[in-house]
Parts: sequence; structure tokens; C-alpha cells
Amino acid sequence: LLIEADAETEEEKNGWACPSCRHLLQKDAIEQQLIETIQRKSLAYQLQDLRCQHCKQVKESNIRSECTSCSRPFRTTLSADLFHKQLHSFHKVSLLHQFDLLRDVTEWMLHPPSSQIPAT
Repeated sequence: LLIEADAETEEEKNGWACPSCRHLLQKDAIEQQLIETIQRKSLAYQLQDLRCQHCKQVKESNIRSECTSCSRPFRTTLSADLFHKQLHSFHKVSLLHQFDLLRDVTEWMLHPPSSQIPAT
């Protein structure tokens, strides 16, 4: 999806033709699948286990910051850098193929609105 698209025919403006069977694929359905994929990746990142990098033991207690076996610190299994790279890739796809909803989702995830509560 990151490859530059050639000039689209009138028929392809709302979808793409499958290269094998020439069946028209709906762009809206593809955009929705991409949004669901990025939401699953986000959920996986947020719910991931913390693991000791040395002995690979999964953190069981919310109290301890070090591994019970080797006293080394726990780390996330999925890095924040990798997740941000994936978000940027999805954002590039959204811009290239004019997926407005996917663009909004990725921009919100990359630059969330301020969570400050206004003073009363």
C-alpha cells in the first residue's frame, strides 16, 4: 500500500481491482481493516507483559520493580519505538491513499489531545 499509485481509472476511485481476478475491492472496507489492525496493535502494546530481559520471567506482581529470580529490571516486550514506527507507517498509508478516518486515528494516537482538565 505504500507504493505510489498510478493514475486511477474512474472505476478504481472507490476501490482497487484485484490483480488476480479483477474483482473490485472497496477502499472503505480496506480502510476499516487497517483501522482495526492498528487498534489491535495499540491494545497489544498497552496490555503487554513485562519480562525480565535476563531470565525472561514474566512479571507477576505489580509491587516489585525487579525480577524475583535475578533482581534485574523488567522491560516491555514490545518497544515504544517499534509501535511508533508502525503508527507512522499506517499514517503514511492514510495520506497516500486518502484514508481520512485512518489519518485521524493515527494522528490522534501519535499526538493525543491534551488531557488537562480546564480550571473552573
